[in-house]
Amino acid sequence: MKTRKVPYFKLLTILLIMLPALALAGIIGMQMSYDEIPKCARNELSKLAGDCPAWLVFQGIPNAGTNSVICLGRVGSPFTVNLQTGRYPRWSPDGERIAFFFSTNVCVMSAWGDELTVLASTRDPKPRALMFHPNGREVWYVDEDRLHAVNIDTRQNRTMTIANLRARSLDISADGRRMMAGVFDHEIYAVDVTGEGIPGNSRRVDRGCSACIMPSGGSYTDLNNRHTGFDFCRWDDDARYECYKHPNGGPVDNEAWSNVDRWLVFQTHVPLAPDAWVYDYERKHAIQITYAGDVHRPDLFVESHPTRFPWVAWWLRRLQHHPHANG
Repeated sequence: MKTRKVPYFKLLTILLIMLPALALAGIIGMQMSYDEIPKCARNELSKLAGDCPAWLVFQGIPNAGTNSVICLGRVGSPFTVNLQTGRYPRWSPDGERIAFFFSTNVCVMSAWGDELTVLASTRDPKPRALMFHPNGREVWYVDEDRLHAVNIDTRQNRTMTIANLRARSLDISADGRRMMAGVFDHEIYAVDVTGEGIPGNSRRVDRGCSACIMPSGGSYTDLNNRHTGFDFCRWDDDARYECYKHPNGGPVDNEAWSNVDRWLVFQTHVPLAPDAWVYDYERKHAIQITYAGDVHRPDLFVESHPTRFPWVAWWLRRLQHHPHANG
């Protein structure tokens, strides 16, 4: 049987025709045109897009008096999409959903910005720590000094403790057995998690602002107090074996390991028009991927089977999920 070739150039032409209307509708925005990206960075960005076919989700920095908007971007692309109003977005293990806070509500939505579901509410007026459990069925979040796990389908909520730590960041390994928690007094804890998904023994590993764990669980990062970079430490003995220092001395913030050991994402510090950078763990090199100065709390999902035209595929999936997305 002969296979009919997909007319990708026609799809790309249609998308380019649609972009002005979508931008006017406030759906798609420009991070920065390629002409404005430094020439020295364009080739590097293009190569990175091939090596790291990934979607970036982040909390946009709002103008005074407005709410934050959760945005979606693609590594190597100048476009972003406004998904929903909210804060602190995190990818699901399969890249199909995004968890986030809206005010005091714990929410999930599809990667296409629809199917919004409120799972729980917090007593804390400004919650900030949440993540998907690797099983994809639960969202874990911190409310005051308690860790909660809420089932996405049943809304059943169970309460846990991490030695009464009030966490401001959470991250967990792909097998669900090792977790990092950054707490409000600028200390980093490593937490063992049982096979039943219950936090067990915890240990203080350092003073710092945030931490994340490699998906395979063998290492974790520790952002130093001066925000000039982050250290790589072994889980088994907490020994530092590597350090990343930002080229301009920082400050950097909110590093997060992607779903692949090779790639991390972090941002430059909030007071300085923050942008997102991707760190290549194999090559020990970081590349700036946004230039609009509005990225906060980035999270990265790397595709295992990328499409040739990711934005076209994304928009077709959005229309499939929500036929009235344009209306």
